[in-house]
Order: sequence, then C-alpha cells, then structure tokens
Amino acid sequence: MGRVPNLVLFWVVVVGVHILPTNSYNPNLKYFSIWNTGAGAVEYPGDEMNSSFINFFFDIDRPELFPALADQGYGPSLLHVRTVLFYPRHDTQKGLRPDYVQRWNATLGALLPLIKKKLAMGVFLGDELCWDCVGWNDLKAAADLVRSTLPRSAVIYYNEAFPPLDDVGMWNASCGPNIALDQGYPHVPKSIDWLSIDYYPNEGTFEGAQRIYREKIFPKMNKEQRVLFVPPAFSCSKGSSAGFVDRFCCANKTRDGANPDCKGSCENAMKDWAIKSYNWARTDGRFVGLNPWYWQQQNTKVRPTYPKNHSDVPGLRWMNETRVLYERIGMEIVSGYQRELSFG
Repeated sequence: MGRVPNLVLFWVVVVGVHILPTNSYNPNLKYFSIWNTGAGAVEYPGDEMNSSFINFFFDIDRPELFPALADQGYGPSLLHVRTVLFYPRHDTQKGLRPDYVQRWNATLGALLPLIKKKLAMGVFLGDELCWDCVGWNDLKAAADLVRSTLPRSAVIYYNEAFPPLDDVGMWNASCGPNIALDQGYPHVPKSIDWLSIDYYPNEGTFEGAQRIYREKIFPKMNKEQRVLFVPPAFSCSKGSSAGFVDRFCCANKTRDGANPDCKGSCENAMKDWAIKSYNWARTDGRFVGLNPWYWQQQNTKVRPTYPKNHSDVPGLRWMNETRVLYERIGMEIVSGYQRELSFG
C-alpha cells in the first residue's frame, strides 16, 4: 500500500473523521468558497485563506482586485454587484436604484475584459435581497438586464434567506403584502444560473434545509439551473454558557424540530453540518458548490476578544477542527476527488 499523506493523517486525527470509499460522484460539484465576513459585507480574502481549498470568491466588489486573485492561484471569481443595481442592505430605500441601468453599463466596461481574460466568470447579485424587502420583480429585472449583456457562459449567482421561499408569513410580517403576498416567489428567475440559501441550527435542522431545497427550490428551477448551499460555520464566544451555545449551535426547538445534541460545543455541531452538507452536495448533480458562512469578522486582524454569550463569532478562521475539516472538503471539491466522509 502507498503511504498516507501526513496532511490526511493530521486531519483524521484532529477532526475525528473517517474517509469511506464510495462510487457516488457529482461531476458538477466544482466550486468551494467561504463568506469572508457576513451580512453582505465585502472584503478582500481573509487572512490564511488560500487557493489549495478555495477556488473562487463572490463577495468582492472591486474589479481591480481580480488580477491579484489570479496571481494567488484562485480561479475566476464572481463580481459582487448588489450596490451597483440595488440600494445597500438595510437602507431605508428598497429595490432597484433609479439609475441601475447606467450604473450597470459602467460596471460592465470593467467586467467584460476580466471575463475575456478568464479572471472573472460572472457576477453575484447579492445576499438575501428579497428578505431585505426587494421585490421579486426587481430581482428578475436586474437579473434579466445582466444576462442580456454578458456572454452566455458567464454565471449569475444569487443567495436568498429561507422566509421568501418557505415562510411567506414571516416574509409578509417583515416586508408587507406588496412584496411577500402579491409578488411572492413564483420561480427562480430564468436569468439566474445559481441559487443558494443559508440555513443554520438556530433556525432549523440540516434535514429542514434539505426539505426546503426539495420542496421549495428544486420545483421552482429549470433543468439548466444549479444550486449551492451555505451551511453554518460559526461559533460562540469563549466562556459562553453551555445553554447559550446549545441554543445557537444545536437548538432543540426549531421550526423543523430538534438538532442533534452538541453538548455545549459549537465545533461538534458545525462539523456535523459540514459533513452532511458535503455528502449531500457530492451525491446530487444539481449542486455546483458549497460556501459556508463565514471566515472572520470584518476588519479583524488579530484574534478578538468577544463578550460572553455572543453568537455568530468568532467564525471559521478561529475554529480549528471545523476549519481543518472544511479545508479538506474544499481540497476534495477543488481537486475533483470526492469521497464520502463520516465521523469515526
């Protein structure tokens, strides 16, 4: 037998994961990334990210940075264009900017040369637009405009929260009937190539995420459209109570029922979601990638000290076991060598 690489030995020992041989393989699963910060923030790749396990970005909005990404070994990425087309997240004004066509045409002048040079592969329309009370009609209009001006090979990607797709009552309570009830979310706009949702254990369960895709997303797609999934990759502050951790990382009372008990450890919960997410994407040809949320807090250069009982921090960068696991998952996706993973 050949020798097992030291990296794999280290990974199995630290994370406690078994690699099981399998014949299942999804040839469309080619992309892995990690949200840099969160809540639609845009930032240059976080410290310690590298192209051995990440091959594209989608939350960078400065075209001039794309050549530097290629120099670091990253593949073509997606330009984040939300604020080109729409008002910023949480702005009091919602929807398309009145001059969105002119703003897009100006951006297109910088983007097309990047696509031609294979430094960019398309655009990311933004994060949770409909949940931020942008109407479906505006989302479709923006996607149609972008699609009409880009090469057919270019990718248009969009991420949504679960309420517009699976809890119209919650969407209506947040955004009102003109957005949630009158327009609704009839189908994934045809001009969008990739769609994803983020779903976390303080909201529901992994099986609940699968149900949303099965019942509310896949039926609204056409046969050419593909999906990603945004699984959780967050923790709670050092010193947080076990009860607080359990509520945010493995809640036992969610809209889907109970999560598996993580015994006060966010790492246990995040590793479980990571393995399940990868094995799901690896066995369903509608998936093209995974992009867990998230790497680190915005503008964090050294390990921060967070207040106790604070959720969604510190992020994957500071979660040693989960980070190593996702690095391995990313390596397998990027390399095209997919294997089934399970806890040992």
